[in-house]
Amino acid sequence: MKNKDVKSKNKKVIFLDIDGTIYSEFGVIPESARVAIRMAREQGHSLFLNTGRNRGEIPGDIIELGFDGIVGSSGAYAEVAGNVIFNQHMEKTLLNKIYDFLFAHEIAFTAETNDKIYGTKENIEEQVRVFREFAKTHISDFEKNLDKISIFANLLMETENIYELEGVNKIIFYHSSFTIEELREKLGEEVMVISSTIGFMDGISGEIYSRDTNKATGMEAIMRHVGCVREDTIAFGDAGNDLEMLAFAGVGVAMGNGTSEAKAAADYVTGHVKEDGLYQGFAKFGLL
Repeated sequence: MKNKDVKSKNKKVIFLDIDGTIYSEFGVIPESARVAIRMAREQGHSLFLNTGRNRGEIPGDIIELGFDGIVGSSGAYAEVAGNVIFNQHMEKTLLNKIYDFLFAHEIAFTAETNDKIYGTKENIEEQVRVFREFAKTHISDFEKNLDKISIFANLLMETENIYELEGVNKIIFYHSSFTIEELREKLGEEVMVISSTIGFMDGISGEIYSRDTNKATGMEAIMRHVGCVREDTIAFGDAGNDLEMLAFAGVGVAMGNGTSEAKAAADYVTGHVKEDGLYQGFAKFGLL
């Protein structure tokens, strides 16, 4: 972990991951996180989501917290005030290479666009099965969270020929017979392969996206648009797809529940998301 304690009188541009950073568990936002976000906005800071979720996967309770924009699909998409300012899809030749490999090795996968998730009939059915099992066993207030559960099911779309699909931002794979390290070696330097940040995916699962796209890419697009300098950015995250964001930000803050890699990439480690960690981080850097 780097060592930095930066406070500035300038208004900050804050980037927040969702799962494990705002959400303490599925569909649960700690009250202290709500208070921190509201107070930071009242102080005149700008707040942006920076998430691995595509635009369509972001639930209403997150949007309603109040954000100036969104970085989605692990940096492939960015919007400010509802207007899309950046969208870098995966290149078709690279996608075809990945599809060939995953089909050849019978690794289930889906392809994400800005607002939908596509896959073969078999892969969509398997993803629905996995998610239903997770919902039944891990979501205590199932009925209350039904809207957040159904948002994923509503995004899933069957496609007869995924090779013809346009506008793919990243690939989600699961039930892999290869380790993450083996997949990185076999797919080559053109892509990033990270472990899944979705807790309910069983077995070896994760994300595949272009090496030249990550959460820092989306941050830079936002910064150019709003005229922000790097020194006035603060990012909060907890997982493997947050590493570039945490390292790139003027101040990177890892959640106490974060991975060891996230903590190493950050300048500061705040408390656990379930123990007012987001509020503590905001207070530490004078955002409240």
